[in-house]
Formats: sequence, C-alpha cells, structure tokens
Amino acid sequence: MSRFHKKGVELTMNTVIIAVMVLLVLLVIAFIFLGGTKSWIKGTNCADKGGECLADCAAGQSATPWSCDQKNTKCCVSIINTGT
Repeated sequence: MSRFHKKGVELTMNTVIIAVMVLLVLLVIAFIFLGGTKSWIKGTNCADKGGECLADCAAGQSATPWSCDQKNTKCCVSIINTGT
C-alpha cells in the first residue's frame, strides 16, 4: 500500500514543478511584451549613460563602447578622479 502512496506523491511533485516552470515562462513572456526590455535597449545609448559623442575624446575623458547616433564619433565620458 505504501507503494501507491509514494506514486501519488511523485505525481503531485511533478505537477508542482511543471506549474512553477509554466509560471516562470509566462512571467518572462509578459515582461517582454509589456515593455520591460525598453530600458535595456535604451541603456546602450551614449547620452543615456551621461556621455557625449565626439570625434576624439578630450583630456580627462575616456572612450566607451556605448553607441552614438552620429557617424565617426565616439562616446566619451569624463574620468572621475577619486584621489587615490
């Protein structure tokens, strides 16, 4: 009789695991379709990161991989001196 009880518990655990997986997939799909990825896409723009697009970075600035709208420009940001 304990053999049947164990099988019932396994069925319940499988059902719970599948339900959790389905819930996670639905949350990811909802996140994508409700615009949750806009900040990631927007986040690679130079201006959004506090930089400025220049042909060459000036002294005290460093080039970054962030994108610029203008051709032949680099995204330059100021280097912060921490005093160390």
